[in-house]
Amino acid sequence: MQAAANCLGDRATQISQECESLLHNISEEDAQAWYESEHENNPSVADLVTAGLVGAYVLKGMLSDRLITRGFDAINSEDATEWMRRHGAPNFVVKSPFVELGYHYAFSYIDGDPNQPNMAAGAALRGYMRMFFSQVGSFFYHFQGGMGDVIIKPFYDVLKAQGVKFEFFTQITRLDLDPTQSQIAKVQIRRQAKIKAGQAAYDPLIETPQGLRTWPVGPLMDQIELAPGQTKFPDDFENPFDMDEGDPIEELSAGDDFDIAILAIPGTALGDICQPLKDADPAWGRCLAAMSSCPTVSAQLWTAETPDELGWGKMPHISTGHVLPLSTWSDMTHLLKMEEPSNYRGHHLLCGPYPITDEAPRDTSLKWLKKHFKDVLPKWRLKTQDVSARALYARLNHKPSELYIFGAAGTFDDRLRTDESGFSNLFLCGDWVRNGTDLGWVEGAVTTARQCARAITGVSIRVYGETDFG
Repeated sequence: MQAAANCLGDRATQISQECESLLHNISEEDAQAWYESEHENNPSVADLVTAGLVGAYVLKGMLSDRLITRGFDAINSEDATEWMRRHGAPNFVVKSPFVELGYHYAFSYIDGDPNQPNMAAGAALRGYMRMFFSQVGSFFYHFQGGMGDVIIKPFYDVLKAQGVKFEFFTQITRLDLDPTQSQIAKVQIRRQAKIKAGQAAYDPLIETPQGLRTWPVGPLMDQIELAPGQTKFPDDFENPFDMDEGDPIEELSAGDDFDIAILAIPGTALGDICQPLKDADPAWGRCLAAMSSCPTVSAQLWTAETPDELGWGKMPHISTGHVLPLSTWSDMTHLLKMEEPSNYRGHHLLCGPYPITDEAPRDTSLKWLKKHFKDVLPKWRLKTQDVSARALYARLNHKPSELYIFGAAGTFDDRLRTDESGFSNLFLCGDWVRNGTDLGWVEGAVTTARQCARAITGVSIRVYGETDFG
């Protein structure tokens, strides 16, 4: 096996040298001059050649660094664009939309700052390879409902049918260790509300006029009441800092209330919760300190005209890599049939990385729409469109559990795996956990869930995606 790997590595080196001989004669100045001239006179050719060069330099880098035998993690200490530069890629290739769209799509900006793009080269290459070469049927799929309906509700329905009990309106505030600091002894919970019919009786779903059971936009207040001691409900149930002094605090104890605990809270929300763990094990401090995160801004826009009537044409109705911050756009007009009847005939979702500021997200969105949305829909103009509160909904996603977790260069060695909590009865889940894909996506969270099941049960489960070529 080792001989075969060495032979493959030698062949990769030979091919890399051949790539080098093809590319080394292109000077930075000549390449840039050619690109500027060609992009002005024949942009389609310029884009095609640029895309080809991106692929060529990626292939050259993969072969030079022997990633086929070493794995993509070998270059996770480098930013993706710096890795390409190390292998000779000229500036117009590195700065091309074919590269930058990856940063946009993966929200890979430190604190949402457009001047701080950062994406580990290995994780980026792995993500691209999976998207381009392991897709099934299509590169992207349009959701036929909201995220809560398409992703969360099916999991909820299956688990509930299997007898899993859910308790809503509970906020985990602290994990405490036993005297030996070897396992979780107590889980502290803050109750945000009391369920009228009993703590496990809350039904989170509503029925639409079309007869679909769906996830609502907020709590169903008719099912809850104030818990003893509470003076008010949180204004935002998802904000961990929105507390009332009278909120009831409860504790779950190991042995009495649980045997094992699975920590599936986003890593960006674990700072205070896991303070005892950080105090006991420096690995936890390193893991949480290295957590790369990005606030985002998102907007939903309803229009009186369809996207085609606004000039989009017949291209696929999704794009990314446009101007920040609302650089990713998707036409979701097909979901209008699931909404309350209205005169709108177009529905658009936009999002992107955005630093936390005092500017209202609606104002941010309006400025961007006025200046840049005509690039997407040529006939759209702010002055002629309805942008009332009903037609434009915007929000800044900046609370700890809302931050997008991505993979910055040099951070992966500090991530913990699902069975590496350091405490005998604690397992980890979520896309922030080291799992083999290490990107901010649902696939990563599902991967860790399967890895967690394997670790807890001891059953041999093959988890697709946890290795580069398996």
